Amino acid sequence: LAENGDEAFAAYMKKLKSGGRFDVVIADILVKKGMGGVEFTGKLLEADPCAVVIASSGGAGDEMLIDHARYGFKNAIAKPYKAEELFEMIERTVSGAKK
Repeated sequence: LAENGDEAFAAYMKKLKSGGRFDVVIADILVKKGMGGVEFTGKLLEADPCAVVIASSGGAGDEMLIDHARYGFKNAIAKPYKAEELFEMIERTVSGAKK
């Protein structure tokens, strides 16, 4: 769990340098401090083009949720969501990314 994109990127890079990678990353589009989800995703995909990132935002009509692929996200989910909805989204996204 990271406070912002800067922390998330550092954690991902640490994992990548140790020979691993996260199956999926949930990135909040807007954060109060530091790098937001769009900038983070762009930077992450430069470092690891195979990274799987799901966008999350409180604005259901947010353009980035509607057109998430344009910003590098594999999928998107609007807040608030239930844990079950998130788990289903992760499963569908990871399954689709492996094809």
